[in-house]
Amino acid sequence: MPPKKRPTNRDTTQDEFVKSELKKIADRFPFRDEFDRDLGNGDSRNLAALCARSIAYLENYRERDSTRFYLDLSRSNYVTVLYYTCDPPRWEEAAAQNRESLEREPENFNALWCRCQLYLRQMVYRPVRDTLPLLGSVLEDPVVAATAKAELGVLYADLGPAFYQRSRLFLEEAIREMESVQRVDDEVVRLRLVKWKFDLVRTYNRLMNKGSIRTYWDPSLEPSPSHADMFNRIRILVEYIQSGGDPGFCGAGWVELGDAYKKYEENVPEGLRTEVLPAQRTIDDCFETAIRIAPDDVYVLERCGRHWRQRASDVEGFEKAIQLLEKCVRMDDLRDVAFHHLGLAHRSVWLVKEGHAEARLHTNAVKKGGKKKSKKKNCQNQNKIRINSCRSVAEIPENCPQDVSTLSSSPACDDGPVAGPHLTGRSFCRSSSDNASLLNAVPVPTFRKMNSSPATISQTLEPRYPKTTPSEVPRHYRRPDYYDNLRAGNPLAKDPKHQDLLSARKYFQTANAIRQGKSPRYLIDLARTYLSTDDSGTARELLLRAANSTDYNSNDGAYLFEQLGLMEEKQVESQSTRVHGENGDGVDHPDVEDVKNLFRRAIRYSAEGRERSKVAFYHLRDILYRQIRDCSPASSSEVLQEEHLLLYTTIQDAKKALEILETMKNSKTEMLWNLVRLFHERNRREDREAAFTYLALLADAEKLKENMAEDESIHYRTEQVIEIGEARTREILETMKNSKTEMLWNLVRLFHERNRREDREAAFTYLALLADAEKLKENMAEDESIHYRTEQVIEIGEARTRVNPGRTKETLSKIYAWLVALNNDSATEENGKRAPRKICILAPSSATPGTETVERVLSDVIGVEYVRAYLEDSPDIPAGTVTHEAIEEVVRESTAAIVNLQTMGGDEANEGELIMQTMVRNFLNHPDYHPKRICQVVSMRNARVPLGCFDDTLNRWDLGDDNQTDVEDPKDQTDLAFSLLRALFLTESN
Repeated sequence: MPPKKRPTNRDTTQDEFVKSELKKIADRFPFRDEFDRDLGNGDSRNLAALCARSIAYLENYRERDSTRFYLDLSRSNYVTVLYYTCDPPRWEEAAAQNRESLEREPENFNALWCRCQLYLRQMVYRPVRDTLPLLGSVLEDPVVAATAKAELGVLYADLGPAFYQRSRLFLEEAIREMESVQRVDDEVVRLRLVKWKFDLVRTYNRLMNKGSIRTYWDPSLEPSPSHADMFNRIRILVEYIQSGGDPGFCGAGWVELGDAYKKYEENVPEGLRTEVLPAQRTIDDCFETAIRIAPDDVYVLERCGRHWRQRASDVEGFEKAIQLLEKCVRMDDLRDVAFHHLGLAHRSVWLVKEGHAEARLHTNAVKKGGKKKSKKKNCQNQNKIRINSCRSVAEIPENCPQDVSTLSSSPACDDGPVAGPHLTGRSFCRSSSDNASLLNAVPVPTFRKMNSSPATISQTLEPRYPKTTPSEVPRHYRRPDYYDNLRAGNPLAKDPKHQDLLSARKYFQTANAIRQGKSPRYLIDLARTYLSTDDSGTARELLLRAANSTDYNSNDGAYLFEQLGLMEEKQVESQSTRVHGENGDGVDHPDVEDVKNLFRRAIRYSAEGRERSKVAFYHLRDILYRQIRDCSPASSSEVLQEEHLLLYTTIQDAKKALEILETMKNSKTEMLWNLVRLFHERNRREDREAAFTYLALLADAEKLKENMAEDESIHYRTEQVIEIGEARTREILETMKNSKTEMLWNLVRLFHERNRREDREAAFTYLALLADAEKLKENMAEDESIHYRTEQVIEIGEARTRVNPGRTKETLSKIYAWLVALNNDSATEENGKRAPRKICILAPSSATPGTETVERVLSDVIGVEYVRAYLEDSPDIPAGTVTHEAIEEVVRESTAAIVNLQTMGGDEANEGELIMQTMVRNFLNHPDYHPKRICQVVSMRNARVPLGCFDDTLNRWDLGDDNQTDVEDPKDQTDLAFSLLRALFLTESN
């Protein structure tokens, strides 16, 4: 049965009464009303996507394991809410699910609340009135109140990290309240306590993710806990869960405990750890115990498969993970996370089998305590390294073994650091001619002889980065970590049809489909499989789709823009090589500035998230270096040198790759502020993203008030921050309008065709961008025409006025302007000025019936300029000058004309009407007036007019009985306005 349509007649008295009664109950238990307001405002931000994704998952869960689904009614009530919240609402399914909930637990507060909301939204008041007394009375039972709070705590965790704190608080309070009631011996209550404690464990574990406590914990409610505190809370709760005896919760508890200890080890140095796993277990033991206790639980299978994939160091290890994950998806084919990890596992198997260097991420790693031991480049195990005669001593890597004679006898460098008289910025490095003074200034290091190993320097050469003349740029001897490069790499497949690579792609596609194509991480990993088969076109499309979405968090953003930057940098270098040969490095390519901004965005998202895009720092530094090296004196700038120096010194000062970002934020404040000023003052297109990036780093480090110059103030900095934000917003809009035309039109079509409530504003917004960029006629499909697009624009405008009637005049004014641009080739004059968009009203006089209505619709409803060309008493044509030529000139200067005649021939036509009729015929037959849009007014009062007078060449605008049209009714006036637009811009047959 199709869902019932929402009634349009509202009983105001009953409506206000039931709302008033519900508010009284909400005041006693405010948490429920708060949840309804918060729904849809988590990480998803898109209520439609949240509904679609969650409903599919919950329906599958209900069918697969109804016992666990109904253990408490949190999931049942949640799917009820989603049914009646989605657009269009699924009333029948919501009612059926709510009945099921109340049959199982008639006094469940959340189920009763859902029943009231369900019928109130349909304006069916009797069920609400019948439910209100019970809804208010059940709160007297402390078990019911605690249950309601716990169910909301379970659901808040689903809304994203911003609500983890609220989820934790609700669950903690509900568990304390339930345990204080003398009914804990009840089997149902005991099982629910086990479930809620497990839900609390999951929330604690999520808060242990890097940066989550700092970002989402509210210290005003409780001091922020350490990772040791969080792990200890989890351990105590898991002990209780194990005593419950439920295999599913027991197994899942071991999974959470092992994962929590892994995060504890990652965040607490070994010497400072005070917590251990029970019975001296290892992390692997926890997952082995979990799979032994609950071998058929999909959650346990998914998490154990994920764990063993991350721990695998050979094909056999990956096969173990694949078996667990395949079993999981066979039991539940909507586990997108399991499909994603299946794809990652198969990609790793492909890397190993084809012998790519990236396989060393797994095969050459020692995994202890959940970490990989970084590859150390031990110089003692390599051949003796001698300093090349063309390199400065200042470029020698720290602790690199050298022959003493090499240090003392290196000749002057002929090809030293990059130099040029045009580089007048900050000092960068020593010149090769200063080697002698360097050796005199730096104490001679001592060496200890070894039997068969070269001598080692026992003292680090200082400073970490050289500072001398302002005309030189240092060479770079610090490179990205070996494994960081491997993680970011996308090697070309030796066999593009390798089974494991294709399996990885298939699983990524499946995971992405489950998330309706809206998961940025799945899109990125899918794109990487196409890069490995040299299909950069498909990869770019997928990465741009991820970049254009709004559903990625900071960690996804760092990963996304790092991959986009690497791909676009490779493309720029490839194109430059084809043009310039081997000497082409892309620094003169017009897109190189966009590549730099991609790396800057990766750095910015790294600052906000817990992942560190380490290679982005190095690649941005190297591009800047090449630009300084190759630039002419005219193109060199202080901005270029200052940004390079920031990255160079940051990388040199950071002892480890993971410390690069922290070093930049905490010890480079003055340089960051200087860069923000320089980019903001120069204000090129590419500078706006750069200024925003470095401002974001300062904000993240809480350094917005530091390093203020003498002439600066808080007011000045505030103004600067606002201007940078405005500039970046304009840049984003310009990019969207000028280079995303096809995507914008596709979005307009999709939103218009789907036509949900939230889609109407979205379609209008993207249409406005296209109109502003003058792209209304571009990217037309084969089956499209100007007529079709005109109809589409009018329908989008109508849809927007229905959901936003307060902006009707603004909507109609813009729609009219867009229709003029879409239909008139002469909308722009030769000098570039926009042609006037006014409408001419042609009538014998102002007293002609219908003229007042025409003027009112044009001025008050559409808001368009009009000029009155009346044969008598025309206020817009000077008295005494109303001639044929004057009226023709008015029509010529107008975009459109509306003809309003009392009669159009016959015995009753007077002389003025006959003159106007003749003039209109001349307009229709004259080529100068062919582009003009002309329509005639018809109404009940001029219905006797013979309409065939103009041979049906004029469209008709029907005013109906304009005496009966309610000038106070906005809907009547809006309908008249849109019928006018159709008469002017669409043929009568349509």
